[in-house]
Amino acid sequence: ARPRRPATARERAAGSPPVAFAPPPVERAPREANAVSSWWWAIAVIFAFVGGVVAYFANREADPKTARNMLIVGIVMTFVWPVLLSGA
Repeated sequence: ARPRRPATARERAAGSPPVAFAPPPVERAPREANAVSSWWWAIAVIFAFVGGVVAYFANREADPKTARNMLIVGIVMTFVWPVLLSGA
C-alpha cells in the first residue's frame, strides 16, 4: 500500500479526507457551422480515388485542408484496397 500524502491546511480545516488529484475537464472547441461532415471521410475510404476526388471537390470551399487530406486518403486507399482484398 502506498503511503498517503499529508493533508493540506484546507483539508484539515474542512475536516474532509484528502482527495486524489483529478485533471481539469477537457474543453472541446465548438464545431463550426460549415464544418465538413464525417461521412465524406467514409466516401473517400470506401470509393478510394474516385471518392477522394468527389469529397475534395465537395468540401474544398468549406475546409481546404480537410478536403486535401480526403483527396490524399482516397489516393492511398486506391493502393490499400487491392492489398486488403487479395488476402496478403
